[in-house]
Amino acid sequence: MPDLFAWDNGVADGTVTQVNVAKTLLTVHLQILVAQVNSAKDAGAWSGYEEETFRLIFDNWHKAADGVFQVLDGISKLVDGSNDAVQKYRDEIMKALG
Repeated sequence: MPDLFAWDNGVADGTVTQVNVAKTLLTVHLQILVAQVNSAKDAGAWSGYEEETFRLIFDNWHKAADGVFQVLDGISKLVDGSNDAVQKYRDEIMKALG
């Protein structure tokens, strides 16, 4: 059985913060990339096969980025929920002992 008193709320909170920062950075980079792609497309810098190929690659990358975002969101929620559950469990033990 894991030692729940070894759980470090500060580390868990820091992890949640780092995951949320990663999500934000991913979103920002994705927005920048979309703006650059749209700018190039609007400027008529490409057409035909090259545009279609890039669009396919870009769409697949965008789907993968969305998947990573969802994974990071899930990790953030799980760690945050674990943090709350461990704290509640600790409080109940302290109440029972005290």
